[in-house]
Amino acid sequence: MKKVDTYDQAALSRLLLEISLLDSAYQRGDASQDLLLDAAKRYRVDIEKIEKAVAVEIAAKRAKKKLQPKPKAKNKAVVSE
Repeated sequence: MKKVDTYDQAALSRLLLEISLLDSAYQRGDASQDLLLDAAKRYRVDIEKIEKAVAVEIAAKRAKKKLQPKPKAKNKAVVSE
């Protein structure tokens, strides 16, 4: 086994990621099918707050899109010689 003090930053990051994923693999025994929701609960992410913020952002984009005038198609007559 390699000594951890010889690892560079990328290798240490990879090791930490693998350790965190290993933990989640052992906790998957009888959990629900929604992996993202399970991870959010484990790390105490406020899902409802994010959901509301995204809904407001989407509504604002839709309102902005409705207010923009549609570009009119320019019909140019082609003159053949």
